[in-house]
Amino acid sequence: MASLLARYLRASQSRPVAVQFATGALVMAAGDATTQAAVERQALFDPQRNATAAVFNGGVSPALYKWYGLLDRVWPGSALRQLAPKLLLNQAVSSSLISPSFLCWSSCVEAALAGRLSAASGRAKVASDTYQRLRADVRRIVCTSFMLWLPANAINFVFVPPHLRIAFMSVVACGWGGFLSYVAHREMEQDEQTTSSTVSGPA
Repeated sequence: MASLLARYLRASQSRPVAVQFATGALVMAAGDATTQAAVERQALFDPQRNATAAVFNGGVSPALYKWYGLLDRVWPGSALRQLAPKLLLNQAVSSSLISPSFLCWSSCVEAALAGRLSAASGRAKVASDTYQRLRADVRRIVCTSFMLWLPANAINFVFVPPHLRIAFMSVVACGWGGFLSYVAHREMEQDEQTTSSTVSGPA
């Protein structure tokens, strides 16, 4: 275990982008899998949903690594006068954008895989459903995000070395990613049930 950790630490410095992608994807996959099994208690594991969440977080993680580096260059140090603008700007730009983007990503990818984007009417329906989902959930998600990510980012900027920040944030994101995946797919299931009831009509 110690040798594996040492190899990870070396790789996080020599190949940071690849390691950030892999770390973000694996942790998001773990968060979604835990949500499916322990929270939703699904009888069957949904690998498509899990992969959709993992790819999103894997893609975002290298961008966050670069973003954290930019914030450190603009406001070097961990004193309050450097920490406060880093936290507020990070929350406004990254944390508040990533969660809504994940809802859009999940909706569009799963619609594409289900073949619902092939016709103009299908694309319009997916766009409308996604917009309604954002209106219903984005305020709650962003408020919850502030409560979780402000203290997490404070710890990250003050105590965690730059090459390990994505690893630390990914541990926090394991639970957050499971929550986002639950919200996204709860809404999708409700939409599908509504559509099914509308199509079948009254008995």
